[in-house]
Amino acid sequence: MIEFSRGSDLVYIPQYPDPGTMNPKVTLKNGKPVRIAGAEAVSGIELGEERIPVDGVFILRETMPAEQLLPGLELRDGTISVDREMQTNIPGVFAAGDCTGKPYQLAKAVGEGAAAALSAVRYLDNLGEADISTVVEHTAGQTSPDLPFIRLH
Repeated sequence: MIEFSRGSDLVYIPQYPDPGTMNPKVTLKNGKPVRIAGAEAVSGIELGEERIPVDGVFILRETMPAEQLLPGLELRDGTISVDREMQTNIPGVFAAGDCTGKPYQLAKAVGEGAAAALSAVRYLDNLGEADISTVVEHTAGQTSPDLPFIRLH
């Protein structure tokens, strides 16, 4: 899905055939984006042979719902529940950023990501090598095949 701005107009290019009900102020444009044009700044978007002048482009990526990430993961209001160390209810599993709730801001995601990484390192430092293998074996079989997974050796 791509949204782009043309002056004060908002145009939406849906990823799927039926985008659902749209705000009447949003123009629906079908086509496959081929290129975002511009040297120093965005100046247009190309849909096949058509080039549309724009002021900005927002790329919306599909995401997986939090409840499908890992069986048993505790949620609160549709987001992953974490403590101050970014630890979830599952030992050795940490979460950060938008999946943990509002505000949905880059600064929050970066700060929480750094805290989660430090907490994960601290957690692994406190485990013995046999314990690390057990955590890896346990979580490897439960994560979605669509998610990246880091195997520890």
